[in-house]
Amino acid sequence: MLVFVLYNAGATVVRRREKTLYVSGWYLLAAVLLAPIVYVVGNLPVFRGLTDLIASGFYQNGLFMLWFLPVGFAIAHYVVPVETGNALYSGAVARAGFWSLIFAGGWTGQRLFLEAPGPAYLQSIAVAMTFVLLVPVLSSTANLLATARGRWHLAGQSFGLRFAVTGLGLATVWIALTSFYSVPFISRYFGLTSYEAALRYLAGFGVFSTFAFALIYHAYPLMVGRDWYSRPLATFHFWTSLSGVVLATGGLFGAGAGQAGSLVATTAAGLGQSMKASAGLQRMFEIEVLAGTALFAVAQFAFAYNTYRTARSGPLVTHVPGLPAQVRV
Repeated sequence: MLVFVLYNAGATVVRRREKTLYVSGWYLLAAVLLAPIVYVVGNLPVFRGLTDLIASGFYQNGLFMLWFLPVGFAIAHYVVPVETGNALYSGAVARAGFWSLIFAGGWTGQRLFLEAPGPAYLQSIAVAMTFVLLVPVLSSTANLLATARGRWHLAGQSFGLRFAVTGLGLATVWIALTSFYSVPFISRYFGLTSYEAALRYLAGFGVFSTFAFALIYHAYPLMVGRDWYSRPLATFHFWTSLSGVVLATGGLFGAGAGQAGSLVATTAAGLGQSMKASAGLQRMFEIEVLAGTALFAVAQFAFAYNTYRTARSGPLVTHVPGLPAQVRV
């Protein structure tokens, strides 16, 4: 199925009338090209032992860095210029961000197994390339923030723009924390805790979900010819989703820090006493994670209701609020 998608996307690009291929197109093509490669390498049943460990790291990491993240950047590089009506600030910065992501994204898988019996040089490369991933994230964020310069007032009207910019901010935080975690000393300290789960939660429910919402809030009114049924409900969806992600991710990070501190402070003689002392704190963080997840779920029910009512009874529009007047439905 991934190959069919790749063929369809490639044929569309080859037969296009508009000869300029924009930055969003670069990222989407990279995603559809790399997705089959990542999937096949990660699921071939021919690897054994250490080789299988390396392939597994490439697969787990590739899903995020070579598939989902290019799609997220494609959405951001499309939504921000269209919603603001401004041209992309710098094509050169966009090219630097794109190629640095493609170059570094596939080399960081071994950071997941820094304490495993893998080749030391692969672990060193993975740590270095994880820090290189800051280049595409920071350059894309700076480029798109500069693109929206002078049009920030539209973020109050355009939920697509609001979610896109939030996704860029969360992506920056996610890659920065991932880089921090990949340092061998830090990884040894947090390696047996919920820190890695916090990074996965932030990526899945924060970064990639936010980029997906940016595309939906931009494209859905164009598809149905109606503005959102309830803009206050859309605002509620934005803030409740963000609050849920921050609360749950913070709980997981806090639990990880507590677990790491307990392990470091524990001696063989004081194991039981140390575990009892940290049990209450651990339970508090677990409640925080559950509360954040519940908030996020409530926000999605509100979003689903708003989407349903928009298609049936949203106000008809000649153009979408927040978009330039020349963008017609």
